[in-house]
Amino acid sequence: MYARSLVPRWRLGIIDELLNALFTVPAAAIFVTPKIHLFTGSLIVSSATTQAELVAAEATFSGYLSEALGTMDGPLTLLEDIRGFLKSYSFIEGDPATITENITGYWVDEGAVANWVVGENFPEPLAMAAPGDFISLDLLLPLALLVPASLA
Repeated sequence: MYARSLVPRWRLGIIDELLNALFTVPAAAIFVTPKIHLFTGSLIVSSATTQAELVAAEATFSGYLSEALGTMDGPLTLLEDIRGFLKSYSFIEGDPATITENITGYWVDEGAVANWVVGENFPEPLAMAAPGDFISLDLLLPLALLVPASLA
């Protein structure tokens, strides 16, 4: 007889513990001084993307600085069977706008370890072209309680 798991369901408390462990593993947190960054250009984030590729595409618009990840809110119920953390960030074009560009996505790295953890392309580029232009980004770090059968 052969059997394989098709649609495993995680206990809610375990998912919360896994999410909390990203920042509080005894002796060495998984994320060490994490930062959120913006990138520009034609880079498409995939699991094979390297840290060097992300750094090479990092935003340079006037006033831009990557930001420390900071304390995230959560664990929260993001959707049915999905728990995660949430944190909001704002990036603002400087005055004067001496460098302008279209921002195509973001990534979070481990900071001190210099390796990326999560990244994403925006559906459309976001223009940072004039003083006061801004990107308000709600960063969600989700974990599913239920693995869809399509992934099994």
